[in-house]
Amino acid sequence: MSEIRKQLSFTARKFVDAEIKALPTAVVEIIPTFGMNKLIVPVNVHVHLKSTGAYTNFDVLAAFALLRGTAGGSIFTMDQMDTLLGSAVDMDANMIEQPIFDAPLDIINKPLNLKVTNALGAFTGGNSANALTVTVAYYVLHV
Repeated sequence: MSEIRKQLSFTARKFVDAEIKALPTAVVEIIPTFGMNKLIVPVNVHVHLKSTGAYTNFDVLAAFALLRGTAGGSIFTMDQMDTLLGSAVDMDANMIEQPIFDAPLDIINKPLNLKVTNALGAFTGGNSANALTVTVAYYVLHV
């Protein structure tokens, strides 16, 4: 039987321009693991980009994904990145929840990470005043 953490928790990770450009080159931890026999259950992922300079060097399939560990299946995704990255914006968006098909051992005791796919590598362009904030609402289950 699972025991749910008594409250909904939130964490936010802010990325500055240089970090935004590098997102396609590495997986970034958003929520660390909570220890043995713990499962982080995200219920919402919100993205806010405040951009005064558009990014370039992204392909039409570029996407954000929230995943467990570094190789787990995507829990939440957001594609059509050209709308978010391709112009100067002050924009909010929610990532879309995906069905989970991972085996129990692949999802327990795993951190939640942000992965950005872009076949062209790192983003270019942007502006030093740009900022991206990823906010995750989640519960922690003891399993």
